[in-house]
Amino acid sequence: MKKRSSPQKLIRRLAKPVALPPKHLFLVFLVSIATSAFILGSTISSFFILAGLVLASSFVSAFLLLSKPGVIAPFKEIFLEKACLHSLALLTSLIVFSFLPYIVLWEESMQTLAAFALCLLPAFAVFFFSHFLYSELIRKKRPRLRLIFSSSVFLSLLCTAAVLLLVSIGMTLSHSTSQRSYIDISDRIISELDRMHKEEYNMLPDLPVVSEVKAYHESLLQASANSREQALAQAREQKFCFTDKCFETMAELIIHQSELLQSLGAMNRTVEEMQRELSHLSSGQYLDNFLSVEEYASHLAQKPLPEPAYRNNISSGSTFPLLQNASSPFQKSLSYAFSRTGMAREQERASAQVAKMLVQNPAYTELASQLSAGLGMQEPAESRIIRMRILLLNLSE
Repeated sequence: MKKRSSPQKLIRRLAKPVALPPKHLFLVFLVSIATSAFILGSTISSFFILAGLVLASSFVSAFLLLSKPGVIAPFKEIFLEKACLHSLALLTSLIVFSFLPYIVLWEESMQTLAAFALCLLPAFAVFFFSHFLYSELIRKKRPRLRLIFSSSVFLSLLCTAAVLLLVSIGMTLSHSTSQRSYIDISDRIISELDRMHKEEYNMLPDLPVVSEVKAYHESLLQASANSREQALAQAREQKFCFTDKCFETMAELIIHQSELLQSLGAMNRTVEEMQRELSHLSSGQYLDNFLSVEEYASHLAQKPLPEPAYRNNISSGSTFPLLQNASSPFQKSLSYAFSRTGMAREQERASAQVAKMLVQNPAYTELASQLSAGLGMQEPAESRIIRMRILLLNLSE
C-alpha cells in the first residue's frame, strides 16, 4: 500500500472533527479575545478590532482548507476551530510579550533592529508553537513536540525577517523624508539670512555697533552654510538603513535645523531692535526723561546685564515619552522595548539639544559676548545705546 505523504496526513488529521462542541469553541474564542484586549489596552475598541481580525483570518484559513481535496469537515466547524486556535495563540503570545522585553533587552541602548529581533522572534515562535500545540490538544491527540518546535522556529524566522525588512524600509523612507524636509527648511532659512545681510544693514547708519553686528551676521551665515553642507553629506552617506546610523543623522538634521531657526530668530530680533532704537532716537522721545543723548546712554550703561542662560536648569529628556503614557501591560512592555533602542536614544538626544538651545540661544549668546567686549570703547552715544539695548534683550523667553 502506498504510504501517504506528510501533506496528505495533515489534511486527513485536520478533516477529523474536533473534540470540543461549537459552543465551547466560541466561548474560548470570546474569553481569549477579551483577555487579549485587556492586555493591549483600550479594551472595548481593541476587543472589536481583534475579533474582526481573528474572524477574518479564520474565515480565510477555513476557506483555503476546504478548497483542498479530502477535507470533509463542515465549514462552520473548521471556522470555529480556527477562530479558537488563533485567539488562543494570540493571547499566549501577548502574555509572553508583556514581560519578554524586560528579560531579553538587558542593555541600556541597543541597535534598533537587534532589539526588534530579540522581541519578535520569541513572540512569533510562541504564537506558532501554541497554535500547533492547541490544535493537537483540542483534537485530543498526542502532541508531536519535535515537529511543532521545528515548524514554529522556521515560521518565526520567516516572519521576523519579513518584519525587520519592513522596519528597515520604514527607517529608510523616514530618513529620506527627514532629509528632504531639512533641505527645504534650511534653504529658506539661509536664503532669508542672506537677504537680511544684503538689504537690512544698508538702511542703518554707519555706527561701530552696526558694523560689528553685520560682521557677526556674515560669519554666522557662512558657518550655517558650511554646517548645512556637512550635515547633508553625512545624511547622504546612508543609502539604506540597517543600523542606527540613520537615526544619528536624522537627529543631527533636527538639531542643526533648530540651530538655524534660532540663528534666524536672533538676527531678526537684533536687527529689529536696532531699527526700533534708531527710530526712538530720531524721534527725540528720550528727551522726555533725559536731558541729552549722553545722559540716556549713561542711564542704560548702569543697568545690569542678564545672566547667561546656561545657568538655568535644563531637563535632559531621558524619560521616553511612550513610557509615560503607557497604561496596559502590552503598552508598558512595548514602551520599554522602544526605550532600549538606538532610535529612542537619538530622539532623546535631539530633544535635549533642542530644549537646551531654546533656553541658551547660542547665536545671541555669541553675539552678546562679542558686543560685550566693546563696552567702554570710544564710540558715539547712539552706538553705545544700541549696543546696550541689544545686550539687554532676553531672547530665551
